[in-house]
Formats: sequence, structure tokens, C-alpha cells
Amino acid sequence: MIYKNRKSFAVQNLQKIAAAMLCALFLIVSGCSTSNTMPDVNDEEPALLPDDNDGEQTFLPDDNDEEQAFLPDDNEEETALLPDDNDEEQALLPYEYDGKDVYIFGRAVDRNANWFAKLWKNGEEQILITETTGSVAWSGFVYDDDVYACGKNAGYAVVWKNGEPQKLSEGWGGDAYSIFVSEGDVYAVGHGENGATLWKNGEAQTLFLNKLPTYDGVPHIGYWFPKSVYVSGKDVYVVGLIHEGRQDIARGLRVVLWKNGVAQFLDDGTSFDSRASSIFVSGSDVYVAGYETTPPMLNVISKNYGVLWKNGKAQILEAEGCYDTFATSVFVSGSDVYVSGIGTDPYTCAIIWKNGVAQKLTDGKTSSVRANSVYVLDNDVYAAGCSQVNGEYEVYQWKNGKSLRFSKTSDFIVEAYSVFVK
Repeated sequence: MIYKNRKSFAVQNLQKIAAAMLCALFLIVSGCSTSNTMPDVNDEEPALLPDDNDGEQTFLPDDNDEEQAFLPDDNEEETALLPDDNDEEQALLPYEYDGKDVYIFGRAVDRNANWFAKLWKNGEEQILITETTGSVAWSGFVYDDDVYACGKNAGYAVVWKNGEPQKLSEGWGGDAYSIFVSEGDVYAVGHGENGATLWKNGEAQTLFLNKLPTYDGVPHIGYWFPKSVYVSGKDVYVVGLIHEGRQDIARGLRVVLWKNGVAQFLDDGTSFDSRASSIFVSGSDVYVAGYETTPPMLNVISKNYGVLWKNGKAQILEAEGCYDTFATSVFVSGSDVYVSGIGTDPYTCAIIWKNGVAQKLTDGKTSSVRANSVYVLDNDVYAAGCSQVNGEYEVYQWKNGKSLRFSKTSDFIVEAYSVFVK
């Protein structure tokens, strides 16, 4: 990737460096009833993915020509980044005023370092796991009247349906990072006993790199893991990361996109580090949010750029006053593309980009706040994240730029990773 403003990066304020390191570390780690937790798919022909992966199937649209605008070009003054109805009379809670329910998924950590997966519905928290510790809910999805979440519990990958857990992996060290429900089928991606895994209704398929190009015939020997899943019609898209494990290049991670089990590099391979956080498919267009890192050099600080890829073409997402930016989630509504993210200014600040234009949800001057997920419904823009202020942690929710903070409790840490509105 060719970066803008590639000056010699002088040594910056130590607060900026610390904030950038914390952001990168966070992004690496990181989108009821008693009915059955998963549909029963143990029939004779439980096809996990479509079987039409023949040579004629195009992985990404082939229309990435010069005439194709990466994002809408109508970012003129008349285009409001967020709706303008943030007046004093509009209360963020109760959510029932407009008939919508807002679900936020995350975790809490008590002062004994026990993790508990949590769900907040309209500001009211629920602990998804009470009998064990070491659990986290990375992602959630609501389908009909059922609430799904995925994550980790006591070292195993797990999906919750209406609070009831189903174990996805048998080996220690499993985790499920993203969940999507389509026509009653439940898809999740993460780490299982055989490595990078896509689960459909609880049945696992290992994600391989068999179609990726090799270097002088040498196969990939690094590690890889999926981060986000999206289902569009019969097509299943998964985006993730690969560490190539090569000794002859100074490079970290690259972004990999699987469509129906076939892998393809998404980034161009020129950055020192490329990472993906979220995927969204609209029509024939595939959007991926993440970030890239410039290589460290003598007396030069590495710089992180939020990136949005559309059909493999990258756009850098910057914000005024921010040294580093990170894109955490993407959502497409009509012709508008929304991305949540983080900037350093000098502490971390929450950002929403609409069609490439940034709006800071917090100023980044006095506290560290992150926007980890974005969701759009009926022209209302919702985001979820978390903050740390003077050692106290809170869950943040935004609607059209107006914030609500909650869960300022005795828990040592509370964090929100995913938002879903219905």
C-alpha cells in the first residue's frame, strides 16, 4: 500500500506511543429460553459450504477498474455524517421509545481476575456464564426471537443461544470470534482443535490455505486464524489473518479472505503488518475493515492506519489530530458505508467514519475510549465500545453520536465488543 504523508515520523509524545501499543494489543486478542442451542443438522448430507468451488467461480468481483468508486463520492457539505436529531429531548434510554432493542456483547473481569461473558440488553446486564470463569462473548446476533452469542468459556469455543451454551471445540484453547445466522443456520468462526475453523450448526470445517500462492514452491508454515464471518445467499465469507512464518522477510501478518472455503490474500503484501477485524457483504461488494502498520525503522515510530478494503481495493481511514487509527467494524446501509474505530489523540478516542469521513465520538484528550462495533437500522447509527478513566471502566453505547455510559460497577474491567439492534 502507498501511504499518504509519509514523512519522517519524529519521536512523538510518549502518551501517543503507549496508546497505540494498547490499541494494537487489544485488537490482536480482538465482530432465557431453554430451547436447543443449535438446529439439528445431523442428517445424511450436512453440506457445510456450497460445493460449487469450481474454477469458474470468481472469488471477488472483477470490476475493480478505475471507474469504480471505492466509496460514494457524495461527501459534500450536505451529507451529514450522523443524523442531526441529537437534541436534548431525544433520550437514548429507554430504547423502547422507538420499538428497538439494543444488544451489546462483551465481558467483565472481577478483581480476582475471573472473566465472565456478558450481554447487555437495553442497558440491563446479563451474565451468560455464572458457574465457571474464563468466559467472554466476542460477537452476537439476533434472529427472530433468539439471541446468539459466541466466544470462549473455560478454554473452549462456545455458542450461546438464549443463554444456553453449546461447546464447539473439544480441545483446550478453542475460541469463537464471530457469529452469523442465515435462514436458521448458525455460522461461527474461530479456533478449534484442528486450528482455523468454520462451524455450521455446530459441525466444524477446517479452513485451509490450499489456494494461496506460495513462494518458490515453499508452502505456508505460519499460523492463521479467522476473525469475522458473513453469509450472503449461499455464499459464506470469512476474513482472517495469517502469519507467514518466513525468515527472509521482515513482515508480520497478512489478511486472508475465504469464500466458500477457498482462500485469497486481500491485502497487497507491501505493508509490514495487515490485520482484519470485520467483514460485510452488500450485493456483489465485499467490505473488510482493519488496519495496516508501517515498518519500524531507526528513530522512526511505526504508524498504524485504519483501512477499509472494498473488493480488495484499500482506502486509508484517517482522523484529524490522530497519529494512529484502527478500523474495528464495518456496516453498509444503502449506499453508505460506516466504519467504527479508534484513534490516538493522545489517548484513544472513539471514531465513526461514514463514506471515509471521520467523526470523533470522544475527544481523546482526557480518557481512553474505543468504538468496537457499529450497526445501522432505520437511518439510526449505533456503536458500542468501552472506556478507561482513572482506573474505572465503563461500557459505552452511542446512537447518532449521542453517548450512554453504563456498567460502572464493582467489576474491575468491563468491555463491549459487538452491538446488534432489532
